[in-house]
Amino acid sequence: MKNYLLWFLLLCVTFSYAQTISLPQRLANYTVVSDGGGAFDQGTDQLGMWANGAGNDQSLVFRAFDSNGDGTGSAVTMDAGDSFKITLAAKRAWGEIGVALLNNPTTATWADRKSNYTAYCILSGPNGESGALTNWKAHSTDGGSETFSVGGNETTETDFVITFSITATDKITVDINGESKVLTVASPNSTHFSVWLYDDWTGTANSNIYLKPTTELVQATLTTEDISDFSNELIRYVFDNTIEFKKPLKHRLNWTLYDLTGKGIQKSTAKEGESVINIIPTPKGIYLLEVSEKNFANRKVFKLIRK
Repeated sequence: MKNYLLWFLLLCVTFSYAQTISLPQRLANYTVVSDGGGAFDQGTDQLGMWANGAGNDQSLVFRAFDSNGDGTGSAVTMDAGDSFKITLAAKRAWGEIGVALLNNPTTATWADRKSNYTAYCILSGPNGESGALTNWKAHSTDGGSETFSVGGNETTETDFVITFSITATDKITVDINGESKVLTVASPNSTHFSVWLYDDWTGTANSNIYLKPTTELVQATLTTEDISDFSNELIRYVFDNTIEFKKPLKHRLNWTLYDLTGKGIQKSTAKEGESVINIIPTPKGIYLLEVSEKNFANRKVFKLIRK
């Protein structure tokens, strides 16, 4: 078991292998920490934040991932193959605007906005992290950083769609409005996210930011149930280029290996009586192995991670 680690996770009977958890933007779903700022429900589907009052001009919100998306479900940890998308409407800030993925953070003070962060994105102003008006910048807990070409505007509000995608066991791809950067991380796991606003002066006026639809968590795994209808022919061992079934196949199986974009990379057929699938070695990353009986009457998809 060297280059592939197989997770016995049934993803979906069809190739729709992801579960999407919508995160409604309501104040009741957040832990709020503020000093000279605050958060409020805007309309029926947005959360507003401001930071320009007496005090330190700070507004910060935290939220844990859960299976229902509203705080009533079981706890969820982002891992390989998962992604988190948040839509944030803003102009810019003389302080800073930030979004972070956190892993079991403390959520009590302003200093906790990046508590146990996995990765974060920040749009800084002269009083913020960079000491100048800058474009969006992504940082990883390993110390890496990437700067984007998109930034804020003094008078015009922009919808910034920020997506964190765990594309390998040590990689997070950050996308902002279609521009992607890759960060290296020791561990991509995340249980919470935070959003903060510091000193919301844009240069001409104070300006709120708004968290909007679409904000969602997409999980690449749905369930860990046994696949009994494959007659206990579960994949058991994975070697450099061989996947071994628990016992010889009772019938022919078709298989296809996909990358996470859905592009087919390799495919073949395992015949009755065989017990292995031979795969041409692939680059490090996350893959999906679709296995089906003849005529595609019974089809399952497994997640594979090549380390």
